[in-house]
Order: sequence, then C-alpha cells, then structure tokens
Amino acid sequence: MAGAAACANEVKPDCELAVIAEATLVDLAEVRPGPAREGCDFTVDARVGGEEGSLPAALALDSDGETLALLLPTEQDPLGEIQYASGIAVFDADGDVETILREPGSVAPSVTPWLGALTDDWVLWADSTSSELAALDSVIYSADRHTGEIRKLGETSRDPEGRSRTVAGYSRPTIVGDWAFWVDVPVGKDGSADRAQIVTAPLDGSSAPVVVAGRGFMATADDCSPVPALVFADPGVGEARILRVPVDAEGPGPVEVVAQIDLAADEFLEDVAACDQALGWAVTREEPAETDADDQGLAASPGTMKTTLWLTTEYGTTQFTSVAGQTLADVALNEHYLAFTQVEPGNAATHYLFRPADRALLTIPTELGAGQVFRLAGDKALWLQPQEGEAAEEAFVDLRRAEAIIATLTTPTS
Repeated sequence: MAGAAACANEVKPDCELAVIAEATLVDLAEVRPGPAREGCDFTVDARVGGEEGSLPAALALDSDGETLALLLPTEQDPLGEIQYASGIAVFDADGDVETILREPGSVAPSVTPWLGALTDDWVLWADSTSSELAALDSVIYSADRHTGEIRKLGETSRDPEGRSRTVAGYSRPTIVGDWAFWVDVPVGKDGSADRAQIVTAPLDGSSAPVVVAGRGFMATADDCSPVPALVFADPGVGEARILRVPVDAEGPGPVEVVAQIDLAADEFLEDVAACDQALGWAVTREEPAETDADDQGLAASPGTMKTTLWLTTEYGTTQFTSVAGQTLADVALNEHYLAFTQVEPGNAATHYLFRPADRALLTIPTELGAGQVFRLAGDKALWLQPQEGEAAEEAFVDLRRAEAIIATLTTPTS
C-alpha cells in the first residue's frame, strides 16, 4: 500500500491519515496504526463515563448521532465478582443522562442485555441468559423514549432439551422505520437448529412477530436509501446471498437479492453493511492448523483466521485484508465513510475509517486493547475506550469503566 501523511482539512496538515494511491487492495498488515488527532479528521464532542461502574458497552447512536443509549452496570459485589450491566439509559451528546429506562440491578443477575438500536423515538435490545452473543436465548424489548414505557416484542425459540442454538456471525436487534427485526433459530422436528430466520414486529408491540425470511442472519439497517431497508445475509452452501427488504409505514415489503458471494468450503460471511448503492461485506477464512513434525495429527499451532472486506461504491471497489490471526467486524456504512474494526486475539481492536471519495484511511486505535464497539450515525462516530483497572500488581482492562467517545467526522471535500 502507498501511504502518505495527508488530510482533507488543510488547517492541520500533520494529521495521521493514510491516502491510498491508485490501489484497490489494502493490506492492513502494512497500515501502521497511529494516533488519530482531534480536530483533524474528527473532533471529539463528548466523553461519557470512565468512572467506576459507569459504562461497559454502548447500544447505539440515534440516526443523527445526537444521543446514545448505554448499558449501566450494577455495583461490584463484596466478593469482587463481575456483575454484568443490566440498566439501560439514554445520554445526550454532551454526556449527560437524558433518561434512565431501566435501573441497574432491576433484573436478575443472570440477565445480560445485548447490543441493539436507537432512534429518536425508540430503544431496542435483547435480554439474554447467555454470556455468548451468538447464543439465541433471549427476549426482545423496545422502550418508548418519550414515555419510558417498555414493551416485550417477542422471544427467540426455546429448546426444551437445552440444546445450544447459535447463528453464524452475530445478529443484534435492528430498527428500520417503526419496525424491529431480529434473528431466531427454531428447533426442527429432528432436533436440528441450523436455519436462522429473520423475524419482525412493530416497535409499539401492536401486533405479534412474523417471519420475514426463512433464512437469514446478520441483519443491518440501510437508513440512507430513499426507501429504508433491512439488509441481511443468507449463508447458503458454497455461496452466500445478500438480500434487502424495503420497509415503509405498512411494514416490510418483498425480499430482493442484492448480491451473490461465492464461498470456499473454509470460508464464511462475517458481516454485511449497506448504504443506498454502497455495499460492504466481510468474508473470513479459517487457515488450517499446523501439525507437529512426527505427523501424529496433533496441532502444533492453532488455525488462524483472516478476513477480507469488500466495499463497492460509485467510486469503485476496494478490498481490505486483515492481519493473519485477526478478523474484521463491526462493518458500517454511511454516505461518506466505511467503518470497521480489526479484532485481535484477546479482544484487542483497531478501528478504521475509510473515505471512498478520496480513498483516505484513518486509524483510531484503542489504547488498552479492547472495546470493539464502533458505530456510525449521521456525521458522528461512536466507540468505546476502556479504562485501566486499579489492580495493585498489574493493569487490566475493565469494561465496566469504559469511556464512550462521540466524535464529529470531517465531511469529504469531494
């Protein structure tokens, strides 16, 4: 990759911004993450949390990036055991609490809310009894931001025999218009649970959930198309399809095929994102593990993961490849930027912003090696910056003390 120090904002020419010169392939192993400077390609508007027990994870930004919903943790118990966050609050862009929708500790300690969505009127989340995001054992809730009323919209299928049901990749609840969407994996008569489906219900809970598509996962909202839509993936065998469902006031329309992706036997679709005519998708390949020299079939080193991310826009197609052993996730698109995260073993992460218009790539590394949450909304970006713990012998990352950073992005000049 060809790189140079450059900046769309000429007032601060010393910013860390790599510009790709006539390249369609970006090898992230050759991109050196550097400190992203405030006021250059983004300006930090607010830092929320950072104190003991303040903020373990972010739910979402609203469509304009002016407010965010966060999870609030319970207090750490006397034995020092970690208590997962259960409270839910909405903060304004200055970092002040706007509304507490659910007080911390008001649900059972075994319940963990998972990432959802936020609009000007609604907050959406899933309460799970599993510590695995991919495990589908959850209840879907919405909350009216104006009244604070919480509604139960539905729940995922239960397996009476307690079998684990997971979906490839991950699928957090999503909002399109006045409708909530989520993924369920019903258990078949033969006990199988390998077919994920897309389910929807109105956010006000006025009607029961219905199945939109019999196959699908990794649902994401496309809010920048003339007609808002849900975009999701159908894994298939040897191929994956990316599909969209336009959504209006009456609800979801017919399913449309957007793209078909050929997959090798050791590849799977990692994530998808869409914004009008722009489309991004990530494919992860599991490299085989090496065996020891005496050929006993014992793994001398574990298999590694490597992700390739494609982005197609009016400016052409760009391909990003991750560092070996790392994956690309949290893919998001808006009118000007592609956002994604390179996740390392142990949850260390580096965030990237790419501008297709001028082929500029900005790195936003986390300082303490965690906090993969990265969101785009309007001209805003949101990410988590974990804080150091106070252990006497070693520093550690405690996500219960993470700081949410809201930043305004520089709009491309072209």
